[in-house]
Amino acid sequence: MKLSGLNFIGGRQSGNSKETFRAVNPENNEPLNPLYYEAWQEA
Repeated sequence: MKLSGLNFIGGRQSGNSKETFRAVNPENNEPLNPLYYEAWQEA
């Protein structure tokens, strides 16, 4: 499975969040890809 950093919401992929983060390699503290999008609830 390829990691995309997107969320599955209602059976569809979503990356509409304003907040993002990256995982970090614990061996060397370098950021890993992909960029992940936080899930959030629309008002």
